[in-house]
Amino acid sequence: MQRRHIYLTTLATVIALLPVGLWKARQAYYSPKVVEAKHFCEGFVPELEAVRQQAGKYPNKIDPGWLKGKRIPEFIDPHNFYTSSGVMFQFYFRYPGDFWDNLWGLVRDRVAKLRLAKLRHKLTEALFGDPERRSRTTRLPRAHAAG
Repeated sequence: MQRRHIYLTTLATVIALLPVGLWKARQAYYSPKVVEAKHFCEGFVPELEAVRQQAGKYPNKIDPGWLKGKRIPEFIDPHNFYTSSGVMFQFYFRYPGDFWDNLWGLVRDRVAKLRLAKLRHKLTEALFGDPERRSRTTRLPRAHAAG
């Protein structure tokens, strides 16, 4: 009976500590990649400050020339890692080891896709007219034969 109690207690402890251990293992695996992404982003600060000194505000987008010749880290999306309001800027990178970061990234990607779909719709409407009106057929009245 005593031995069974020890086994059950040990098993319960292992099961309770397993999520913490897995979380710490993932953190240890991803930590160097996070540091690499941060250093990559920090490398743009001198260029951004130089643009701000010249233009009086931060650029809306990173100059693609700044990316040439640089190795882009795994967590960086080169098309979506920088935003600026002109007064301040922010860098983004995806951290798969963090649940909330993944959830926020998923939401942000969905919102971006919705905005793109709306933009396509507006562009199509501006170029070709209202797609709803185009798809409807308009019946013209038939000329009745006199007689």
